[in-house]
Amino acid sequence: MLGAAMSAPLMPVAGAAAPSRTAFAVAVAHAQRFPVISVAGLAKHGKISPSEADAMIKRLALEGKVKLVGPSRSGGVRAASRILTNDPWGIARTTSDRQAAARIEKAKTQDRTASTKAHAKPRAGDVAPWLAHLHDLCRARGMTLSPRCFA
Repeated sequence: MLGAAMSAPLMPVAGAAAPSRTAFAVAVAHAQRFPVISVAGLAKHGKISPSEADAMIKRLALEGKVKLVGPSRSGGVRAASRILTNDPWGIARTTSDRQAAARIEKAKTQDRTASTKAHAKPRAGDVAPWLAHLHDLCRARGMTLSPRCFA
């Protein structure tokens, strides 16, 4: 019995193990991140074997999450993602949608107010003290002012 117990871990497994849930979750996350999915890309980014990546892409296609578009140059399966999320900065992954929307709206409002302040014309009330000061300087230097200056 001792010999059987020692050799049992060394014996090959009778069949290929089914892909785990974790591998499928990695494949779904990869499909949400990249528009085109290949066996090589999924194997590299998901750190899974190419045969497992091939099985994951086919499973995603059966569930309607990707559309098979043909083999890649290396002969592996290639697919187009149908669940791609367009979130380049990862805002939706790190905060709730409401907080992200509030931040975006606040940034837009700040941009609008900054641009209107930069292009705003001075009001008459703000310019009057400067004109009075310039008028006094000109008279102090002995310059005669045209009546148009006061129009």
